[in-house]
Amino acid sequence: SADVSISSRKTTTTITVESENGTQKEYELVIETLPDDCNIEKVEVNGALAKYFIGENRYEVRSNDTSFKIDVTLSDSLATLILGSNEEKTGSDSITVTKQGEGTTTVKVIVTSENKLETEEYEIDILEKSSNANLDTLKVNGVSLVPDLNGKYTANIKHNVTSINIEATAEDQYAITKIGNNDNSTYVAKMSDTVTDDKNIYTYEISVQSEIGTTNTYELEVTRLEANTNISSIKVGTEEQSSENALVTLEKDESGNYYYKMDRKDIAYVMVELESQKSTTTISRLESDGTLVETKTQGQNATQVLLPNEKNAFIVAVTGEDGTTKNYNLIIEKKSNDTSIKAITGEKIKEVEMTSSGARVYVDEDETTVDLTITLNNENGKLKLEDETEYTAKAITKFVTLSTDTANEGNMLILDIEAEDGTTSDYLVTITKKANLELQSVSVNSEGLTYDTENSEYFALVTNQNKPQITITAKNSKQKVDLLNSSGTVLATGTGTLTTTQTLSTSQLTDNYSIKITSHNGEDYGTQTYPLRIRQKST
Repeated sequence: SADVSISSRKTTTTITVESENGTQKEYELVIETLPDDCNIEKVEVNGALAKYFIGENRYEVRSNDTSFKIDVTLSDSLATLILGSNEEKTGSDSITVTKQGEGTTTVKVIVTSENKLETEEYEIDILEKSSNANLDTLKVNGVSLVPDLNGKYTANIKHNVTSINIEATAEDQYAITKIGNNDNSTYVAKMSDTVTDDKNIYTYEISVQSEIGTTNTYELEVTRLEANTNISSIKVGTEEQSSENALVTLEKDESGNYYYKMDRKDIAYVMVELESQKSTTTISRLESDGTLVETKTQGQNATQVLLPNEKNAFIVAVTGEDGTTKNYNLIIEKKSNDTSIKAITGEKIKEVEMTSSGARVYVDEDETTVDLTITLNNENGKLKLEDETEYTAKAITKFVTLSTDTANEGNMLILDIEAEDGTTSDYLVTITKKANLELQSVSVNSEGLTYDTENSEYFALVTNQNKPQITITAKNSKQKVDLLNSSGTVLATGTGTLTTTQTLSTSQLTDNYSIKITSHNGEDYGTQTYPLRIRQKST
């Protein structure tokens, strides 16, 4: 014999039998216990099936009767139950009870499993049918609504929404909720409606019918909001124009921006007129780093904006009734007060030195005429010579006959310049003749020398006791060319070109000379000196 541990409804164990001669055979023993099922299959009250509440071990039914015949059927027909005050029965049982006052009539059920090891207690509640026809929640496209003081529900949807999804839930789960004429038999009603372009207001009637038949109706109005972000016009002007209602209406430029150029003011007034009165506008200045500052909401009057820069960019943001936004670019630029000269050009001009009040233009000393083109820095400015009556926009070209005066006296032009905003200034242009004192070439013993910019000299290396031949050529063949020794004594002179043979020192290896170029019009037009160093090779 042996003890077998039973841990489940079905227990399997093996029995081994051994014969006298040692032969063994195994047998399987299956032990099944009686069921431990304590579940109820159904509960009926006056023929109506009661509702089971999971986790509560509770059945509920609604009835306005005063007497209730309760029938209980178990899942296991061999399990037992005690229904109310009845004695214990097997599989099923019935009892008739009368209504217990105005509240809930409750009957207890105790179920014992077939194996007598498990017991479960249930409660059967009989409630009066409800007269509650109240609406608990109402949602449109997932958003919960709150009724107004008159009990009306309203909702707004964006212009681009294509459907209206409504969900209405009654307070009492035994009530029946309907939206319009849709077919529904539960306390939750749902419907979906298509939004069309030709309709902006949608109305619905929602009804809640209680268990006893009373009905409440509710009104829902859904409004499709405008998405109009269009601008009728943008007007800009000064404070004076604003007070006189004389703002300037702007047109878009080629880039699609609204653009306005105004007098040099630090404040402008902007009026944005919208297609829809239901839309709103804000105006913000756009900084160079992309940030928006000084945001202002457009009211009934023109909005004042600051103009800290020469060119000021603004973002005009229009918001439609449904929250749709669209940005427009507005640029307000101040008229320029720039009277500066950008450039003085001409074919014969060698060099231009410019300052804020004047310029010196250099031409070759032998020129008798020159064409000058004078261009302003700002293309909206204009200029003329002092003795002229008519201004020319942006640039002028003048043919000037040069005097025979010396370089220091020069030829002068006085310009009258008027900026875009009306600011005026005078500008003096002095034309000065300048001698070309550059060297074309320097050679020693027919070997061309290159000017050493680091040591600022021409340098030649020759054999000892050599008598070098020096040839110097000026770029201007009319200029005087002199060769001087270190004491300043002129050793040789030529016009345009000088060729000379010099005897080098016997007491030192290096001889220093100076090459002097003098304008053929005299030293008033300028001179230029170039060092020349000749070194003998050491023996």
